[in-house]
Amino acid sequence: MLALGVLLLVAYATSADPTKCCVDREFEAYLDEAGSYFTPQDKEFHPIKGFTTVAYDFYSKRMNLRVHNTLENGTETYSNLLFDYANQIEYAIYKGKCTAHKYHVPMRQPCIPANATYDGPLTMGYGPNTLKLETWKYPISELNSEVKLSISQDGCVPVVESIYIKGKNGADTDIIYIISNFTPGIKQRARLEIPKRCIGVIPKDTLIIG
Repeated sequence: MLALGVLLLVAYATSADPTKCCVDREFEAYLDEAGSYFTPQDKEFHPIKGFTTVAYDFYSKRMNLRVHNTLENGTETYSNLLFDYANQIEYAIYKGKCTAHKYHVPMRQPCIPANATYDGPLTMGYGPNTLKLETWKYPISELNSEVKLSISQDGCVPVVESIYIKGKNGADTDIIYIISNFTPGIKQRARLEIPKRCIGVIPKDTLIIG
């Protein structure tokens, strides 16, 4: 009976959730994205396909996204987004024109949030060529969304992220990101500066999300 109790204790100890970790507070990365969004007007799902390069700086409270999307008709679009979280402004350059928008969503923290729940381990690859991941899921209430993030067991490097956004009137979005070329630090500091063409642009009350 004592042996059984010890075995149960060992099983319980080894099944404990891993420690919540933090990614680097400055990093650059490449994101492949795929997904879809639903529009209530035509009751159809529309594909999302593209890639984004990210420059994230928690110290300066800024993040830059260079977003490349391929539309349903094959047209490719490019936009350059700068989030200035300290001043709650998002700058968006599209087709050479800059617009600014008030942005009250807080900057995502570099650490797995306290309200995250452990979703289990994940292995990518096969045999000796594997990558061990830990998966966490948590809500982002400001965006009415649910996030599932898989990070490496060694080094807390983000590898896969899926996000489900509950839109108004059933206009929902579901996207998965494959994260590669993750590099600590910022090589191109200019990416985090307000673009010259955006200086003096008055922020609108409308909210856009990159």
